[in-house]
Amino acid sequence: MISSAGIGRRRLLETLAVLPSAGVPSIGLAEPDPWGAAKGYPTGWGPSGQMPRWEAYTEYRVGNFSGGYETMFRHRVIEPGSTVAPLAASPQSISYSWRGQRRTADEYLAGSPIYGLLIARKGAILFERYRMDRQPDMRLQSWSMAKSVTSLLVGIAIDRGLIRSIDETPEKYVASLRGTLHGGIPMRHLLNMSSGVEVNHERDSSRIDVPALLGAPAARTVGTDVEKVVREWNVAREAPGRHFNYTELCPLTMGMVIRAVSGQSLADFAARHLWSAIGAEARATWLTDSLGKEYNCVGFAATLRDWARLAQMIAQRGTKIGRAHV
Repeated sequence: MISSAGIGRRRLLETLAVLPSAGVPSIGLAEPDPWGAAKGYPTGWGPSGQMPRWEAYTEYRVGNFSGGYETMFRHRVIEPGSTVAPLAASPQSISYSWRGQRRTADEYLAGSPIYGLLIARKGAILFERYRMDRQPDMRLQSWSMAKSVTSLLVGIAIDRGLIRSIDETPEKYVASLRGTLHGGIPMRHLLNMSSGVEVNHERDSSRIDVPALLGAPAARTVGTDVEKVVREWNVAREAPGRHFNYTELCPLTMGMVIRAVSGQSLADFAARHLWSAIGAEARATWLTDSLGKEYNCVGFAATLRDWARLAQMIAQRGTKIGRAHV
């Protein structure tokens, strides 16, 4: 399994997740570095005197994606447990086939804007590299991998009897969703992103991101409210279950369900039932709105080694590292 941190929304690599985002210019070794090395990989909303839009300034991405967000947004901490699952170092020469040629993992790194790459199998680290002054103890942003963390928490809630059936609707568990569009959609269709809601991921992202997490440019993060965005999105395109339609609103609704049935924040629920279970070695964090509610469609950050532990548990169908491997 491969855990990779890079600049941009990148596709999943084989069985493991990649840290993604959009709008990445191509980069080669001979080209100037656009990612902020000369400025020490700055963090924040952007240069002083400019509009506070970090995404408009490529030199802020490395710093922000590796801990900088925690200085910009309210966030919750996911504490590890007392037992750390072993990840033995077992370095190997890693290569892959690309367009009829063999390439090494180091060549892959050199040709891509990636600042961390970890390849692990059966509890052993086969390859681990960091670039752009990043270090193993830095938490790296997951972007939409956070949706998979949310799905794992839903599974845990079902296993613990907190959610009876995914064919029930969120309003059965969340009083504030009663009578709303998302409150009446069976959770099965929210988990499958076949909600039937009128929303387009590319077109409508700012209608979700800004009021739920970012805040207006004049007052970033002020007054943001994840749950208000979900409650007030009230236009349906079709009946649930007909077509897949990728949207942040589905996981955000499921986040409301988890908070309601557990009586905890997603971070606290994850710390107790997921992060300690995988034997994480370090804290993780989850970005929240101004009210402390996790923006759980993205915003989960962890070290690459802990991402590898999480992926190993998934590959082992829920079994911890150190037990039987698949």
